[in-house]
Amino acid sequence: KNELRSFVPEKYQEKIFPTPIRVYLTPEDENITVWYQKGVVCEIYTNRNSEQEEWWHQVQHIVNQADGEKVLIHYLLPNNEVLVKKIGLPQAAKDNLDEVIGFELDKYVPFSADKVQLSYIVDRQNKDENKILLDLAVIPKQTITDILDLCDKKSVVLDAIDVNQSKPTFEPNYLGVNLLPTDKRKATD
Repeated sequence: KNELRSFVPEKYQEKIFPTPIRVYLTPEDENITVWYQKGVVCEIYTNRNSEQEEWWHQVQHIVNQADGEKVLIHYLLPNNEVLVKKIGLPQAAKDNLDEVIGFELDKYVPFSADKVQLSYIVDRQNKDENKILLDLAVIPKQTITDILDLCDKKSVVLDAIDVNQSKPTFEPNYLGVNLLPTDKRKATD
């Protein structure tokens, strides 16, 4: 999609390939902060029409006001709640990374595969001719279940669960993984 976008004149790109509204939910203690991003500006969401709305009301307000625009909702786990590890795999593994990681998980984390949810992203900044470098994120499945239960109770449907590499009060800086179980993910365009 990005490759196709590059062939379209800049003045038409936003009309043909609109940038979605992004909502980031960052938990801290018992509170969840709602961040709103439209374009490059990301800020804590405030609804000027009401005082101190609960976080799920803020999310629903954003979705209702989107006027047909796509809204992506990401729950960003604090960095200290997720085991994130840099791993290197042989280049021969690039065609079946999921299988290789599943098979060799015990080398990298002290948990059994059936007790954790994992995701990874290829590290494109650090290159190695002999290895594929990955950022592997691992979290207990119960944590994911708790997040999904909370969001279900509040009628919030997530597009992703990621790792926030920033402090909760700072603008989100996410790792780029998706810890949302495959069966809970929305179909992509």
